[in-house]
Amino acid sequence: MELTTDLGRDAVPAELRACYGNELHEYIIAVGCGGSGGGSTPDVRFGDEVLCYRHQNCLAGMDITSGEMHTGGLRLIWYMTPDETRFRKHPFRQDFGYRVKGFPLVKEPPRRGFYLGDVWLREITAEQIAHPYLQGLIAKQYPKQVGPAEIHPDVMAQYEPELHEYLIAVTHEGSISAWGWQEFPCDHSIRAQSKGSRGIIDLTTGTQSDALTCVTWYLYDSIQTPDCNSPDFAEDTIYRIKGFPPKKREPSDRLRFTDGIFVREILEYNVQNAFLQKLIDDFNTKVTVQSDVLGELELDKSTNWYSNMVEMLGDRHLVIINGDGDGFAAHLKTAETIVSEIGKWDQFFRGYIAENLLEKADEMYQEHLENEEKELRPLTADAFRQGLDFEDLEILADGSYRVLYILSPALFDDDLPFVQLTGTIEGGVQESELDYS
Repeated sequence: MELTTDLGRDAVPAELRACYGNELHEYIIAVGCGGSGGGSTPDVRFGDEVLCYRHQNCLAGMDITSGEMHTGGLRLIWYMTPDETRFRKHPFRQDFGYRVKGFPLVKEPPRRGFYLGDVWLREITAEQIAHPYLQGLIAKQYPKQVGPAEIHPDVMAQYEPELHEYLIAVTHEGSISAWGWQEFPCDHSIRAQSKGSRGIIDLTTGTQSDALTCVTWYLYDSIQTPDCNSPDFAEDTIYRIKGFPPKKREPSDRLRFTDGIFVREILEYNVQNAFLQKLIDDFNTKVTVQSDVLGELELDKSTNWYSNMVEMLGDRHLVIINGDGDGFAAHLKTAETIVSEIGKWDQFFRGYIAENLLEKADEMYQEHLENEEKELRPLTADAFRQGLDFEDLEILADGSYRVLYILSPALFDDDLPFVQLTGTIEGGVQESELDYS
């Protein structure tokens, strides 16, 4: 039940702190599949750091302190440093009820750029809370029947005709959504939804696998009835399901929905199984690579990218490196080469941007001034160059680099364009993009 924040009340900027009450309230919440996420607030800083946040949308909550019920949903938010946002695991499971403490929201923010929740979360005090009303809400989020009410023949043609019973180990391996006809001929209204399972046990045949497997269900896009809602499988959870096995299964380290199980019924969740639990635990075991230049890079196993926040150009910036294939050592070397001489590379990138993208940037700048009803003035090459803020460095699967710059708020206020450059150390910049995010 670790809460990923080291920012106490006094560490958060006063403007943000004033949006919440001073007294801690205690809540019981039903998490469910309301969604979670996070990001940064570029306009809200503490010291030299950008303020970052994570949030969890809950189905409902009960404020024990005040007696208030939040039946229409409840958003929890907590604030942290960029390092914590990137590398700490999300603390909530979707099929659980929790008891938490936090500061209630009491007023709206004074200006744009703030990210607020109904509750500023400070502590998770208990999990798997039994409360009939909240547990009922959670149960409704996990329908036993999944997929379209009528199995489409073009979908069924991809799978074996007999249902099998499986145990699956769902992790945060990722999920995909696609139109069915992108993989095979079928009704264009059918959408495929898939979730990654770290391993499976086929209870019908007695076989088991530790290969990444898709668990897929199909929905008609035009149908929005509860019976056709897709299940939101909770991470790090073992399920017992019924589904149709695929006619062919090609080994892959990437999710492809036609390679997996067409799930038809969820029979049970929170199942105990030693083989699958070990796969989940191994998946969640931290994997790192140490670099003298980049520090400790941690592997995100759901994307196969290594990353770290690295000190350069007077601030901490994200460096991410693709871990696919046998080229990681070369990718690491490319990142180390750029970061070790980042001053030189930064001047090169700024010069390229000012020389090649100034005309488009000036058009965007004039349009911005007109929209804001400000006096028109040209964007000079020097102002453009100086108005670029370096954000992050990526090393892609083919070994090329991709750098991201954001245009300064001094030029574009809140609606900030970005510049993205892609190239190689030997060949220079090969692609460039300037647009709004």
